[in-house]
Amino acid sequence: MEMTYNLSLTRNEILEIIEKSNPGSNTRFLSAADSLWYRFHNYEKNPPIGLIDDEEVVSIIFATFNRDGYTNLYEIVTVQGKEGKGYASKIWDEYLKYAVDIKKSDRLKISCTPSSLGWHLRNGLIFWSVDSSGSLRSDQKLFRTREEQCEYREMVVK
Repeated sequence: MEMTYNLSLTRNEILEIIEKSNPGSNTRFLSAADSLWYRFHNYEKNPPIGLIDDEEVVSIIFATFNRDGYTNLYEIVTVQGKEGKGYASKIWDEYLKYAVDIKKSDRLKISCTPSSLGWHLRNGLIFWSVDSSGSLRSDQKLFRTREEQCEYREMVVK
């Protein structure tokens, strides 16, 4: 079965995923992302994007899109028990296309924990600073594909 995307997950859908998920770090991460999204009323303005495999949400992106061409990616999480299948990279691919083609974004703001740095580097991200909590920060040009993102990162690093 082909994977599909839901570009507007509701809070109830997220809460159901959390409730059905096994305990673990990804479930805690998803719960924290839901709490943030709920507190800042982002479910209405910027609903999460979900990757669906076999009629089940397996990975989720929480991001905002601004009129000034910025997209801010707050969280990307794979549902507990679904790790190691490339779902985060697959939803990242769709997010890039959606951000550039539909939302007309050309800049990306993101931060990540040092433990996830490898994934972010493989997917073309560039980090310029570390904030007071130890998270790595990025503010960079956004491209439509992972390949373009990686090529740009290589050029900038050189």
